[in-house]
Amino acid sequence: MSNSIDKLATEIGRNRTAPVHLWKPDHEGSIEIRIDSKGDWYYRESFIQRPELVALFASVLLCEDDRYFLITPVEKLQIEVEDVPFIIVDMDIHNEHDIQHLALTTNVGDRIIVGPQNPIEVRYQKTSDTDIPYVLVRANLYARVNRAVYYRMVDACVEIEGFHGISSGGQFFPLVQAS
Repeated sequence: MSNSIDKLATEIGRNRTAPVHLWKPDHEGSIEIRIDSKGDWYYRESFIQRPELVALFASVLLCEDDRYFLITPVEKLQIEVEDVPFIIVDMDIHNEHDIQHLALTTNVGDRIIVGPQNPIEVRYQKTSDTDIPYVLVRANLYARVNRAVYYRMVDACVEIEGFHGISSGGQFFPLVQAS
């Protein structure tokens, strides 16, 4: 990787997430925390206004069998997630040696580079009758691409083998079938 991509990868490596996959707490329960479809967090239906608190909760978030938990070494508490816990709110395109790299930012400040570790997948949404791109953020936790970022992705699309899509790190991610 070149210097600017190395720098971006170093910055991304600073994302603060806890080693939740290693924790096996004895106490399990639930807590009245909900993440709505816009990525907003609520405690007992009160909007959590402090971004630092949301980022802390996001750092100890775990998804198992389509259920979401806040987990610490001593307890594991189930929460409600309406769609996915994160929203992609920004996108940067970096071109190095004719290879495009997409750097995405979530609503909680996590930065990821789209590629084999963080692929884009398109899911059909029955309620809106549309296909919407999602990105794997980490360990079974996904982010939905917001509309503004999606339009920026579309602007950067190319057509390959009958699909309009976007490339990152030398890999092609189809977004829609070409007509």
